[in-house]
Amino acid sequence: MTHDAVDHPQHYTSHPSGVECIAVTEHMNFCLGNAVKYLWRAGLKGNAIEDLEKARWYVDREIKRLERIERDAFCMRKPCAKCGFKDCVCQHLAEGA
Repeated sequence: MTHDAVDHPQHYTSHPSGVECIAVTEHMNFCLGNAVKYLWRAGLKGNAIEDLEKARWYVDREIKRLERIERDAFCMRKPCAKCGFKDCVCQHLAEGA
């Protein structure tokens, strides 16, 4: 593959598999794709530690996004008719009361 700085930068095309990074990351959401991008190029374009820190930043951001989705979904559930708590795991449910 021809390497050029715009269409096929070497730090994204030099993987031993022959796969270009964008061929994988374009199927991911923004944060996961960027995390993979920084892992892919770690040490090939500048400071490897900085690339790994950037990857971690995007992974942490994706975790926070997913936690918000789970929290919001939890808050939308119906409260227990017996105790009022949402997604109740009270003893009375375990007893079938």
